[in-house]
Amino acid sequence: AHTGLFALHVMDYLPQGHVHAFEPHPDHLKRLREHKRINGLDAMSIVAAAVSTDNASVDLHCTRSPLGATMIASKSLHLGRRSTMRVRGIALDTYIEEHGIRTIDLMKFDVEGAEVAVLAASPR
Repeated sequence: AHTGLFALHVMDYLPQGHVHAFEPHPDHLKRLREHKRINGLDAMSIVAAAVSTDNASVDLHCTRSPLGATMIASKSLHLGRRSTMRVRGIALDTYIEEHGIRTIDLMKFDVEGAEVAVLAASPR
C-alpha cells in the first residue's frame, strides 16, 4: 500500500467498498495510518504484513530509491539496497479466510514481479 495514495483514489470512486491495505514497512505503515485518520477512512483495513506466497516471515529489502521502494526479491540490488528487515508475510487465501471475505470486486497489488506467484499460491 506504501502510503495509501492509490487506496485513497479507489475509495473516492468506490465509496461503498472496503479497502484492505497491506504494508510491511514501519515508516510507510505510519504514513498510511495517518492518511487513513486524516481522511476519515473507516472502510480501510490496514495490515502490517507483506503479501506473499505463504505465511512465513520474509526479508524486506529497502532500496535507495527516492520513492522509498521496498521489495522481497533480491532484484533490489540494482536499485541500491540500503537495508534489510524481517517482516510478517501473509498469503492472500489466509487473509481472505481469516476475515470472512466472500467477494472481491477489485484487487490491486504490487509485489515487485512476484504477482503471478502470489496468485498461484492463493487459488481461491
